[in-house]
Amino acid sequence: MSFALEDRNIQALLRLLAWELFDKEPEIDAAAVDWQHVLAEADRQVLTALLYPGLKRLSGVPEEIVSAARSAAISSAMQWERILPVLAEIVRKLGERNIPCAVLKGASVAMRYPHPELRVPGDIDVLVNECDMTAASETLTEMGFALDHTTEMHDCFSRMDATVELHRAASVFPDTQKGRFAKAYMAEALQSAQMRTFQGRQIPVLTGAYQMISLLAHMERHMCTSGIGMRQIADWAAAIQTIEAAQEQELLQVLENCGLLHYAQIVTRGCEVFLGVPQREWTRDVPQELAAAVMADAFSAGSFNDRAAEHAVGAVMMNAKTAGEGMGWNILGNYYRYVRKRVRATYPWARSPLWIPAFCIYFAAQRYVRVLTGKRKKVRLRDAIQTARTRQALIQKLRLYQ
Repeated sequence: MSFALEDRNIQALLRLLAWELFDKEPEIDAAAVDWQHVLAEADRQVLTALLYPGLKRLSGVPEEIVSAARSAAISSAMQWERILPVLAEIVRKLGERNIPCAVLKGASVAMRYPHPELRVPGDIDVLVNECDMTAASETLTEMGFALDHTTEMHDCFSRMDATVELHRAASVFPDTQKGRFAKAYMAEALQSAQMRTFQGRQIPVLTGAYQMISLLAHMERHMCTSGIGMRQIADWAAAIQTIEAAQEQELLQVLENCGLLHYAQIVTRGCEVFLGVPQREWTRDVPQELAAAVMADAFSAGSFNDRAAEHAVGAVMMNAKTAGEGMGWNILGNYYRYVRKRVRATYPWARSPLWIPAFCIYFAAQRYVRVLTGKRKKVRLRDAIQTARTRQALIQKLRLYQ
């Protein structure tokens, strides 16, 4: 699904978001905007609460739209009131056992927003050292959390009031020269953790380049599969704007060493053009059409693919590999590689390669059953293939970890 960024309704949404993030008062002809369309798109992108301050100040917006945004803002604030005590409890319990930790995403990036309570929270993401995973897991279990599943990057725990992703690593990096540098660099991330006050509570967060790479790697990982949404783009915009000039030069060097500088330039350029982030010297050479393509991809996917089922199905057909690993286009081969990676990350007991063909059939059948039962959207295979081809071509242009 392509997305027209020049659409007046999308433009209105972007300008309202820029108003909230950077106090850039927009030029919007309220009478020419389909506000129901704007509201629906903001809901898909989990941005409605962030639009509320602008909507209530903008003349000519229908009262029912302002009211809906107000409700979203209240809901977001209430979610934080529910989650923050749980987060604070986790940090305290880990501290009692002398387990270093830091909060990823969520509260750590929300505090960069002008109105942090309007950045809708998701799961609680907590980073600990690999050597502390067992003790940290025991801590969560003692708090009433139950282990739901395990991946290469984190263990997921759930309780009635919250879901916690306990990270053994900030991200998963490819086995390339720059990917290995990024992995080694981020292995020291907790050394940068500092306590910050968020809505009256002290929480540990990564600082400097460590936090920025954590955010960017998170975006890159999801974009290389089914896609990210505009909320993650907004997170980056809010975070990059708070980086001081002295820190920025260090960040650029680390990003270059990690192979993420080109991606950071493209995303930041998109934020400059469409969200009002002040122009930076290090983004000037980025083609505007490439920055626009990344922004359009975020709109097409919605918030982590809640819009286009073609993105999810197409993701298993993509060979979103990094430099040095090959970039071939073969649907069956790509699907096999996807299944092998998923099995290794989620089913560590299935070590034998003989399991992979069985899981290829199992995952396909599982998807088919979920479509029949209404749990997944029906997808035309031709559309999914075209989506995969288009998105893989875009991802190749990002030159990740090169």
